Amino acid sequence: MFKKFAVYLSLILLAQVNLSAQLDKDSLNFFVTGSVGYGWYDMHELRELNTMIHLNSSYNTKITSQMPSYFTYNFELNYKLKSYWLGVGVGKASTGSRIVASDNTGYYHYDMKISSVKYGIIGGRRLYARGNNMTVDIMLLTGVLRSKLKLDQTVDVYAYSSYEDKESFNAVNFYIEPKVRLNFLSFKNLSLGMELGYLYQFGGGELKGQDSDGYEENLGCKPQWDGLRIGLIISAGSKGNFTSTRQ
Repeated sequence: MFKKFAVYLSLILLAQVNLSAQLDKDSLNFFVTGSVGYGWYDMHELRELNTMIHLNSSYNTKITSQMPSYFTYNFELNYKLKSYWLGVGVGKASTGSRIVASDNTGYYHYDMKISSVKYGIIGGRRLYARGNNMTVDIMLLTGVLRSKLKLDQTVDVYAYSSYEDKESFNAVNFYIEPKVRLNFLSFKNLSLGMELGYLYQFGGGELKGQDSDGYEENLGCKPQWDGLRIGLIISAGSKGNFTSTRQ
């Protein structure tokens, strides 16, 4: 988990450094931002489904993971005009659950792994700037939220037989995400900061897929990505984009 976190952070930082090195001083209005953060997710319908599977299982199961908070990754391209900016962004989030049972005859597990990719437009405004480093911004993001759920059920009876069943489901919904962003360190064309936001999901998109015979299957529940988001951000552009309210 932490290895994956470090890889994503390194790739974002490398991309920002390379881009900032190519930015011309005359093209000061564009800037890019990458973030690695943490998200908390509602997911109450999938949690209820998971609990029902656990309670109705013919095995002596226990839930070892139940849709916990997990890392998030975001990337933005923005255009700044005075103290306002517009942009586009993409982000990824994931979480999951596991039900297990085991004894000296074999083991059973039922895994849910769900991920989302969000595509959106961004509007922002600079509220405050102090000196050469600190700025406070407010932002609003809205767009499409695509979810993919993978189910993996495995039964393994030692020395006798094994069984595995895999299914996948997809859903499309929408989101709106207000944020507050603090840039607290700027040097050359790079800026480092933190952000705090809350994602609201809306829309009626339920998780749907196909069974082994090719017929459409509706899981009867929606993913709920609503929840708090925090993140570490790295931005590349002109220094004026990060430290002033006017160009």
